[in-house]
Amino acid sequence: MSGYTKLFSSIITSSIWCEDDATLRVWIAILASCNPDGFVEGSVPGFANIARVTIEQMEAAIERFSSPDPHSRTPDNDGRRIEAIDGGWVVLNYARYRARRDPEERRRQVREAVQRHRDKKRNQPVIKNDYDGLPNPDVSHGKPKSEVRSQKSKKETTLSSRSLRSAARRLLAFLNDKAERHYQDVDAHMNMIMARLKDLAARNGHSLDDAEADCRSVIAFKVREWGSDEEMSKYLRPATLFNATKFASYHGELYKPPGGRRS
Repeated sequence: MSGYTKLFSSIITSSIWCEDDATLRVWIAILASCNPDGFVEGSVPGFANIARVTIEQMEAAIERFSSPDPHSRTPDNDGRRIEAIDGGWVVLNYARYRARRDPEERRRQVREAVQRHRDKKRNQPVIKNDYDGLPNPDVSHGKPKSEVRSQKSKKETTLSSRSLRSAARRLLAFLNDKAERHYQDVDAHMNMIMARLKDLAARNGHSLDDAEADCRSVIAFKVREWGSDEEMSKYLRPATLFNATKFASYHGELYKPPGGRRS
């Protein structure tokens, strides 16, 4: 089991720091085991062993983290910290804290960005025309600048944060409608959906529209497959459908090989 989580000094003034020692150890173990999407795979007995607590203490901690916390500094999800999923849990505010940067990190990233820009300018070849020896303003790296600008504009528009979030909201509304659910567009859900949209859009130059259409197909397919099954219908939720590993499997089930059944 491996993971990575930023740990800010502000945790010592948070409401979680006021919990008993066993609960706090479980929370630190969960944070240390998160994958890049905030998912934690494991079982109650397994995590009790990792955190060096009893199974009863582990169960109490999970119940505490899954319950509203009126003193939480993160109002999303009524202060709940985790949500149970098949195979483990998802940390609901994981993406928000991972995206935060401390002042020193921001300064370092700015320095690196400036250096990359200078290196790029220094190494960029100058293309001259055949007439006056001056740089040709209409050519960049062998391509007409209009073509370069068009390609850059198309990519930025297709994968902008705003367009990704809009597409994710439409998909969440589609899931709510088809599965008769009421999932909210909180970060834990939106970031998973946007990540899958970006994955699909990156394949073979697919557009964001194509990626959204594929996600809709996955949702519709799993609703048809699980909707009437009392046991499986509970998995018609973002945490399952848009889990990185599971989504790849569900997406692969959409396509049939020639003359065969669904793979």
